[in-house]
Amino acid sequence: MSALDRTYLSMRLRAAMWKEALADRWTTFRKEEHGGTEVVAVILILVVVVGLAVVFKEKIGKLVNKLWEKITTTTDTFDTNIPET
Repeated sequence: MSALDRTYLSMRLRAAMWKEALADRWTTFRKEEHGGTEVVAVILILVVVVGLAVVFKEKIGKLVNKLWEKITTTTDTFDTNIPET
């Protein structure tokens, strides 16, 4: 048997093994179901958060405006003169 024949047979064997391994991985991937429940849970949490934001839109807006007013009025009273050392 020549070196070329051995190389050809070796490549055919490797290709067959790779194809079988890939088919096994594909079958396993299709059968796995974990991960689906996490996606559903995240979607449900987002729906609840968006729903609460819609329901309390006015109150959240008022709270944010009050906090922003406090921040801006407090920063106006800061002494920005830093003594040199």
